[in-house]
Amino acid sequence: MELCYLAGMVKSKGNIDYKLVDCVGAHIERAQIIKQLEEYKPDILVFMPGFESVNRDVRSVIDINATVKAKLVMFGHYPTKFSDQLLKSYPFDYILRGDPEFTFSELLTALQNKGDISMATSLTFVISLLSFGLSFAVNFYSKSGFVEGSIIALLLFIGVRFATAMLYTYQYVLNPVFYLEYEKNKVLK
Repeated sequence: MELCYLAGMVKSKGNIDYKLVDCVGAHIERAQIIKQLEEYKPDILVFMPGFESVNRDVRSVIDINATVKAKLVMFGHYPTKFSDQLLKSYPFDYILRGDPEFTFSELLTALQNKGDISMATSLTFVISLLSFGLSFAVNFYSKSGFVEGSIIALLLFIGVRFATAMLYTYQYVLNPVFYLEYEKNKVLK
C-alpha cells in the first residue's frame, strides 16, 4: 500500500514517467524484474524492504541495481529505525524516514530541478515536529488538569494527521480513477 501512496503522488505531479511493480504480489522473479528494468531504464528505484527480510531484500535490490544503475531510494519501518546503519553498510542514495509522502515529493522535485534536497528533509522534520509537539501538549495538559487545552491539542493533532492522510491517501490511493488504472495493469504515467 505504501508504494501505491508514492505512485499516486508521482502521478499527481503529471510530468514524471513511472512504473509501479509489486514483485512479491505479482510473483516476479529476479531475472524478470531485471529484464523489465533494463527495458524501462529508470532513474530511480524505490523500494520498501520487509522487516523480517530486510537483509535479503536489500541485497536483492543492490544486485538488481548493478545492472540497472539507478538511484536507490528505500523507505519503511526498518529503514526509518536504522537509517544510519543502512547508509553506512549499503550503497543507497536516499532513505526516507517516517511517512515518506512529503519527503519523496520534495526529493523528486529537487532531483527533477537538479536542486537542493534539503527541503525534503525540512518538510518531513516540520510535520513530525508538529505532530510530536501536539501529542506532547495533549499529555502535558491532561496531566496538569487543563482539560480544555488537552482537548484542543488532541483535536489539532488529529486534524494534522487526518489532513496528511486525506491529502496523501485518499487523493492519491483511494481515488477511484487512480485505483482503476492500477487494477487494469496499465503502466501508470
